[in-house]
Amino acid sequence: MSDDKRISRRNSLKGIAATGTFIAGAGIGANPVSAGKKDEKDEKKEKTPKQKEHEKKEKEDPDGIADIEGVDELVFQQCHGMAILFDQEYAEAVADDDGVLKSLRIRMYNAAHDRIENYDRTVTIDDLRSSTLFGEDDVGDVFAYTFNVYQFFDRPIGPGDRIVAVTMDETTFQNPNECAEPYQRTFEGEGVFDLDDISLQAVCVDSERGMARYRVQNGNHTQIGVVYDVAGTDESGTVAVEPYSATYFEVAAPEGEATVSIAADGETLDERESATGTECIPRDSIAFNAECYDPDEGAARFYVHNGTDRDLTFVIYVAETGATGRITVEDSLASAETFYVPAPDGEASVALYYEGEVVGAAESDPDDVC
Repeated sequence: MSDDKRISRRNSLKGIAATGTFIAGAGIGANPVSAGKKDEKDEKKEKTPKQKEHEKKEKEDPDGIADIEGVDELVFQQCHGMAILFDQEYAEAVADDDGVLKSLRIRMYNAAHDRIENYDRTVTIDDLRSSTLFGEDDVGDVFAYTFNVYQFFDRPIGPGDRIVAVTMDETTFQNPNECAEPYQRTFEGEGVFDLDDISLQAVCVDSERGMARYRVQNGNHTQIGVVYDVAGTDESGTVAVEPYSATYFEVAAPEGEATVSIAADGETLDERESATGTECIPRDSIAFNAECYDPDEGAARFYVHNGTDRDLTFVIYVAETGATGRITVEDSLASAETFYVPAPDGEASVALYYEGEVVGAAESDPDDVC
């Protein structure tokens, strides 16, 4: 199985998530965005030529994705994951330009805090993967950006966590799965707010990408907008935060270092240095290896050790069978877990993913019997 590389290096990879410590099958299906059902009363009304033209367009492009330049498809994996599939020619053209594909806002429900949270993310060519998504054996080159809410929140799987919607090019696509419906509401307008209820936290850094992730929290009953500045640079921007909510954003951070301040109503509210001690993607902190093969069960056992000081959930992919899954390794005295995967003839090539990147890979040996 090949190593994970970014799309610009043209190598392929595999992997999307399911559940269980015995990884037995693909498990999770992919549900494309849907336009929803029409009201029966609307169906009975006489339609204008403009309405008929719109309906024709909906039938040809029910999810509206064709209106988004360079995007072929947006796919939600039930409640927890999503993938944006980019057009190959568009991606390659952008790679020769500034490398920026889309600015996204991923809307989530964080069950642990019982609140809506947003993640503002600029997707570049280096964030894409060429992948056999969703367990398909061979789909050719797929230029995809993927997101998994279980990994983003950096804690054990919460059954109530949701991806609610994705916004790009000022168009919002709601997750069509029923699990997200209760949270598909938006907040608009401005009002009086208390500056003391707005705060900034440094979350993590991605040293390889040269980025630092921050979070603005809003304890007010009205939506707020704060301006952020990166000290010593020309980088600045505006972050919108819904009532009693939080918004994550990223700034350039060479070697992971950045100092960010936020302001509202012309007043500086908070300033934080980047969380250089916490890597967003623990590339160098994970030990992963194959342990043995159990011929009676037809399965291979693998071991993963979490060398960070936080709980992590990893995505698993087995190349030979297409089996997928996820495993949580908590920050404990052991900080390790084992899991089994189907291993025809004792051979299993397994990749371990975190936030879409391979953080470990191992192959079982049929001669090493448990």
